Amino acid sequence: MPVSMKADNAVITALHILAHLAGDDDALERFVALTGMDLDDLRQRADEPAVLLAVLEYYLGHEPSLLEMTDSLGLDPSLPAKAHHVLMACCGQTDE
Repeated sequence: MPVSMKADNAVITALHILAHLAGDDDALERFVALTGMDLDDLRQRADEPAVLLAVLEYYLGHEPSLLEMTDSLGLDPSLPAKAHHVLMACCGQTDE
């Protein structure tokens, strides 16, 4: 995927990663514990930018999990960071 990712592609990438997270019981349990979000809330808000950003940040904050996930999904390891950057811009926030 090119360096300049469109918002649609960022959302699709984040949703794909969320689906992976939902299929990994250990990772999902850790995500819920870290975010304080319960599973019902996650299901209801799965398409919200804040939730998608939280999912991306979950993986970006732990490189071994990031590499396992991107390997499992056949994604370039830089793709989640690109999606995060685009979603942050769409939300009017900036990466630090």
